[in-house]
Amino acid sequence: MSRGIPKPDILDLIIPSSTNTIILFGNSITEWSFEQSNNGFGYQLEQYYMGKAQVCNRGVAGYTSSWLKEYFKDLMHEIREKTARPPLFFTIMIGANDACTPGMAQHVPLPEFERNIKGYVDEILTNPATEGTRVVLITCPPIGRPAPSQDALRIRGFRPDAIVDEAMVQAFKENMAFQTYLRKKQYAEKIMGIAKEYENATDRVAGLNCWKDFVDKALGKELSKVGTMTKDGEYEENYLPGSGLPAAVEFEQGTFTDGLHLGPQVYLSLNTPKYLQISLTVSKGYGLLSERLFELLFSKWPELRSQNLEGGDS
Repeated sequence: MSRGIPKPDILDLIIPSSTNTIILFGNSITEWSFEQSNNGFGYQLEQYYMGKAQVCNRGVAGYTSSWLKEYFKDLMHEIREKTARPPLFFTIMIGANDACTPGMAQHVPLPEFERNIKGYVDEILTNPATEGTRVVLITCPPIGRPAPSQDALRIRGFRPDAIVDEAMVQAFKENMAFQTYLRKKQYAEKIMGIAKEYENATDRVAGLNCWKDFVDKALGKELSKVGTMTKDGEYEENYLPGSGLPAAVEFEQGTFTDGLHLGPQVYLSLNTPKYLQISLTVSKGYGLLSERLFELLFSKWPELRSQNLEGGDS
């Protein structure tokens, strides 16, 4: 499948020497996070760092860790040629497309995915143009598929009022959709494993487990109930939110738009972190990701708080 690699358009501008930069690199979840209607982490970072840093959108919808390679080379060239100082930090959020069904054009096998992610991180850590730049590796979120409808149960030969049993559950576990759900989990775990490797070697890398954050929030009080977790502390598959299994917990309405992309439904966050000195109206999907990202940034690197940075163009 041939795809034209878009040319960077933000860093082509001459950036004043006093301006800090932040790079958000990834796929559609990153790209669309800058839309004000989504109130995503891109938009929230822009608001928070206004006057202190330029937040650059380097998300490309539909792309994978492999398709982004040439784009990343162009990006690093622009940073080297056009920025007067290394970016404050990168976020890298890739994997939602890589984890699609094997055989599809976007699928990237897990070993190749790992090599690609490490390649991006290694380049940032060793390139003089990004000396001191921090990296946040963010996992893909889970997908949000509803539990089967009564019609779906009938089609598979089950009575809609039947008790959920192992035979019923197994029938739905054989679905391509459930296998995709498990691959998203697998690729998220790989990102966290990669992040752990780097965290053991440098203080410039951190991992953010978006997949786990979304699942834990959906389970909520269910986490304390017998059956939702195994004896080994793992999630019990039958209850995994968004898995499409008959007994699965549902994600809150508005978390996703289409089962993959984070939802634009807005609400007033009553738990806005105190360090965000603005009133946030956030989407349920993007809102959780934004809050977790800010929490990680400022707990690991307090120097990234806005008040600790030099002014931007002033």
